[in-house]
Amino acid sequence: MLTFAGFVSSFGKFVAIFAITQLPLAIMEGAISALLFKYVIEVKSDILIEMKVLEDSVVRKLRGLPA
Repeated sequence: MLTFAGFVSSFGKFVAIFAITQLPLAIMEGAISALLFKYVIEVKSDILIEMKVLEDSVVRKLRGLPA
């Protein structure tokens, strides 16, 4: 029968291995998402306006243009 101490030890090992593999993936995913959003704002901002995700004034502000 699995004891509580054994469970805690096993859970700790699992969390450590999970963190080692998932943390770099999460960082990469965040960076790729930020770059993709930057690309969409710079090149295809009209799509965001058409889909009513952002208003024109917000897009202009994000692009550094005068509102």
